[in-house]
Amino acid sequence: MSADNGRARLPMALEARESVHVECYVRSQLPGPVAERANTIVGRLRRLRDHDRLDSFRVVDWPPVHRHLEYSVSEPTRDELVRTFERWADRSEVTLEPAFRRRESLSSPLEGDELHGRLRVPVVALAVYDDVGPSETLCGVVPYTEPREQGQDRTVTVADWLAAVEPPELTGQVQVPKPTT
Repeated sequence: MSADNGRARLPMALEARESVHVECYVRSQLPGPVAERANTIVGRLRRLRDHDRLDSFRVVDWPPVHRHLEYSVSEPTRDELVRTFERWADRSEVTLEPAFRRRESLSSPLEGDELHGRLRVPVVALAVYDDVGPSETLCGVVPYTEPREQGQDRTVTVADWLAAVEPPELTGQVQVPKPTT
């Protein structure tokens, strides 16, 4: 961790925002232990909202890979959503890898020898939006990786980000008052 009290550098610090909304993207059909971890994250988001650190949050399944007839045209596909996340990462000088990964693979023998891109998304990811004005502005995606000059890149996980934005009263940490001079 960095020298800033173990807190991650947050390109989407909550203090700088007037109104914050978080979309919590979760893979569907999670096995028991993984579902418990996802539920813990949702509980932490709920506590942040209840303590006025977030204005709102919503838990949603990752969108489908392809547009289906029953899928709303106004909703982005998984690839469109991740491309938006990648634009944020480029502007913020971070990367979404290794949590998000694109791979090229050969199609099935029935489809020919074409290469197809496959997108792997994390089990849980957060999209942090600044809610002010007529439309939301994406101001962060978690997990992300900060490149370092020494080649020891640091990935900020959802748990890291939550710990960084949770006030001490939510984490059970005792704040020692600073001496007055």
